[in-house]
Amino acid sequence: MKILTRKCWGPSPRASENVLVNLERVEHFLQAVGSHECAIFRRRIQVQKERNFRSGSVSSVKENESKNGSSWMNSSQEFTNVICTSTTKNGPSVSPMKDRVKIVEEVWKEKYYAEKFEVESDDDREKLKRDAVMKYVEGICWFMHYYYQGVCSWQWFYPYHYAPFASDFVDLKHLKIHFTLGVPFKPFDQLMGVLPAASAHALPLSYRKLMTDPSSSIIEFYPPDFELDLNGKRFSWQAVCKLPFVEESRLLDEIKKLEHTLTDDEKQRNSCSLDALFVHTSHPLAAKIVKFFERRKGHPKLLKVKLKKKLDPTLSGGMSGYIYISDKTILSSETYSPVEGMKTIAKNRTIFVYYKAPPNHIHIPKLPIGATLPKKSISKKDVLPPPVPWHEKSRVRRRIYSEKPISNAIAGSHLSMIARRLVSKYYHERLHQRDADEVDNVSREKNRLALLPFLALLVSLASSSPPSFLSPSSKPSSSGGGFLTSGLRKHLKTIVTIGLMLGIIFGFLAGGVFFSYKIGVEGKDAVVSLKDYSPVREMSVQKNVIF
Repeated sequence: MKILTRKCWGPSPRASENVLVNLERVEHFLQAVGSHECAIFRRRIQVQKERNFRSGSVSSVKENESKNGSSWMNSSQEFTNVICTSTTKNGPSVSPMKDRVKIVEEVWKEKYYAEKFEVESDDDREKLKRDAVMKYVEGICWFMHYYYQGVCSWQWFYPYHYAPFASDFVDLKHLKIHFTLGVPFKPFDQLMGVLPAASAHALPLSYRKLMTDPSSSIIEFYPPDFELDLNGKRFSWQAVCKLPFVEESRLLDEIKKLEHTLTDDEKQRNSCSLDALFVHTSHPLAAKIVKFFERRKGHPKLLKVKLKKKLDPTLSGGMSGYIYISDKTILSSETYSPVEGMKTIAKNRTIFVYYKAPPNHIHIPKLPIGATLPKKSISKKDVLPPPVPWHEKSRVRRRIYSEKPISNAIAGSHLSMIARRLVSKYYHERLHQRDADEVDNVSREKNRLALLPFLALLVSLASSSPPSFLSPSSKPSSSGGGFLTSGLRKHLKTIVTIGLMLGIIFGFLAGGVFFSYKIGVEGKDAVVSLKDYSPVREMSVQKNVIF
C-alpha cells in the first residue's frame, strides 16, 4: 500500500480511468513492486529458517522446506551466499553490483518457474512467462470491467495456480486485450464446475454419476485427493489447492447428454430466467402491480412473461428498472414449498413479479452536481506515520509499530516545553531545599559545640580519681547517703558508658524520624509539581492541540 500511494496517488497519475485500464501506469506500479522482490524473498527465507529451527532439528528443517514449497527460495539463497562470499574473499568483483543482483534475480525466477510451473528449458520458460503475464493482465482488466460496467466475458478464467513475478510485467502497453461475452452457465452446470465429488448429493441423480462413477469420461475433474502447496505459508487454509482445471467444452458435452433425464421441476431450476421480486401487500408498489395485472389479465403475452412496466422510483424507494408480470403474479393465500419436508406457507401476503435491472452504462467516478462535502475532521497531524514494509522491519521496529497508539498523546515542541518547565521548577525547589539544609547544618553544629563541655566532664569523671567529696576519708552525713555515694563511685564508668550508648541510640532514632519527614515533604511537592504540569492539564490549556 505504501508503494501504491506513492506511485499511483502521488505525483504520478492513476492506473485507471473509468473502466479502461491504463496498462502503462500499471506497469509503472508493478515495476516499483518488483524492485522489492529480492528483499522480500530474503526476508521470507530468514523467517522460514527461524521458524523451522525453533520447531525441530536440522533434518526436519529440510523436510519442512520441501513441504511448504519454499525449497526454490532456499536453493537460490545458497547461490546468493556463494556470490557474496566470493566477492568478499577475492576482493571487489569486476562486474558491477547491479549485474550481480540481476544474476541472483534470474536464478530465483528460474527456480520458481521450474518448480511451480514445471518448465525446464529457457524457451519454455519465456513462453510461459509471456502467457502468464498476458492472462494476469486480462484478469486485471476483467475485474475492472466487472465492477464498473458488468461482466465482459462469462468464459474467462486464469489458467494457472501461481502468478508471475511483478518484475516480469514489461511492455504492457503493447498488449491487446479482447474479451468474448459468451453465455453464462446454467445452475447445474455451474455446480458441476465448482463442487467436489463429496457434494454430489446437491445435484440430480443422473449428474452425480459424472462425479463419482470411475468409468465417467470426466472423472479426472473430481479427484478424491489433491496436493496442497503451502508456498511458504504456515497453515493449510493458506495453501494453494492444486486442483485440475475443468475443461468447459468437455463438461458441457457430457452434461448435454443427461439433460433429458431431468424432471420438469429440475428443468425449471436449471433454467436461466429473470430475477424475482417479492412485494408485501402493504407496500405502495403493491397496489400498482395489482392494478397492472388486472388490466392485462387476458393478454396473450402474459404466459410468455413479455408484459413489462417501468418502475417508479418514488414508489419503490429509489429502485429503478422494469417489472414483468406473468400468470403467477397472483396473490395466493398459500404457497407450497418446492423443497421436500418444508411446511406450506399459510396466510401469504406477498406478490411475486419478475424484475430486470436497467441497462448498463459507463460508470462516472465523480460527485453528483450539487453535492455538498462535509467539513474535514481529520488533518495531517492525526495521520499515523506510514508503516515500515514487512521485509524492512527488524524485530524491534516491528514491536514498536505494532503497539497501539496512545490516545491524547503529546509530542513535539509542546512536550519539550512542558518537560522544560517541570525540570526548571524541580531544580529551583532543590536550590531552596539546599539553602534550608545548610541552615539546619549550622544549627546542628552549634548544638554539638554546646554539648562538648558536658561530654568532657563525663570523660574526666570516668578516667580520673573521684573528687574530694566522694573520697573514702570523707565522712558521710548518714549511713544511707554513704551507701549511695560508694555505689556511684564503684560503678561510675559503667554508668557513663551506658549513658553514651543511650545517647547514640536516641540520636539515630531522632535523625531517622527527621529525615523521613523531609523525604515525605519533598515527595509530596514532586507529586504536586507533576499534577501542575500533567499532559491532561496542558492539553486543556492549549485547547486539545496535539503536536
